[in-house]
Amino acid sequence: MTFTSETLHYKAYTSSYNADPITLKDYTLKLHKQADGTYGAHPDKVLIKVHAVSLNPVDAKLHHIAHYPVKFLNAHQGTGRDYSGTVVSIGEKAKSHFGLSEGDKVQGFFIHPFGPGTLSEYIELNYKDKSDQSVGKVPKNISFTEAASWPLVFGTAYTATGYSDLKDKKVLILGGNTSVGKYSIQLAHLYGAKEVVVTCSERSKPLVQKLGATSVIDYTKHKSLVNPLLGCVQESGFYDYIIDTVGGNELFPHLQHILKSEGAHYATIVGDTDRVDLSWPVIKSGFSIASRLICGYLGRSFYQYHLFLTAGGKDWVQKGVELIESEKIGIFIDSTYKFSEFHKAFEKLESGKASGKIIVTVEDEE
Repeated sequence: MTFTSETLHYKAYTSSYNADPITLKDYTLKLHKQADGTYGAHPDKVLIKVHAVSLNPVDAKLHHIAHYPVKFLNAHQGTGRDYSGTVVSIGEKAKSHFGLSEGDKVQGFFIHPFGPGTLSEYIELNYKDKSDQSVGKVPKNISFTEAASWPLVFGTAYTATGYSDLKDKKVLILGGNTSVGKYSIQLAHLYGAKEVVVTCSERSKPLVQKLGATSVIDYTKHKSLVNPLLGCVQESGFYDYIIDTVGGNELFPHLQHILKSEGAHYATIVGDTDRVDLSWPVIKSGFSIASRLICGYLGRSFYQYHLFLTAGGKDWVQKGVELIESEKIGIFIDSTYKFSEFHKAFEKLESGKASGKIIVTVEDEE
């Protein structure tokens, strides 16, 4: 796309801090003058016209913890981390690094906490910024809407399942019907896990079994998961691997009766609590998490504990593209909203009732 002006005008949803509502505002972007007198992306950057964005729980959490002092770091905090769109301009250095060209359909994960977000008509990637590396061409068999739905959750599941070889292992996935849980089940199955035990409600049982769960524990029927997990251990042996997508700490006093005595892993994306305030329970859980991490690192624990977020990088994006194109993993969308309906989408996100990703379409499908 050729731009004839140095200034690109666009709209984006932003707020200055948590007490400031997220609203649609006007912004401008300064473009780089090209040799032919037109304007486009800086040599280090990629300019993407956004078509769709998916919302994640982390988007709501980042907004809620952005207390007043954050305003002085960035008074225009965006929201949204996943995106799909079209490359409308790309600099020569960025083209060489990303392997992209103008006109390419792309999707990715945009990691800028308390910075710009993807609920914007345009975003820029800088090849020098590690936070912008998670981008790839859209699989040929899916739409822009579908492409926006998977990067963050797939990348999280890819990380969660990657701490050890899962072939012939017994895996427990806590929260099998969460977005990350669904991808974790599919990956564990693809990696050759001999047994994939999943916690979810009875309503979700058919879906998780279709994805690769070998057995299901209905958490709604138990006050605690400890007893059904111990029963499962008696039936088929100890677990090698636990992937936690919902948070909590009730299993830790019993792990010596649940996990194998050596070489076991416990990976969580939430920690002991999903609260994000500075209350004593949250601070106390932080000490517990630190203790587990240190004990595992020093070899003082029989299992390795992992608390993590998805990291920037191209490898897992390319892996996701390959698996989607080969139809080895599926995509899950709960609902789709227009750009003007963002607040309805955000309300649905905060309700916690979505089964699959919530999509906001910034521009209609082409």
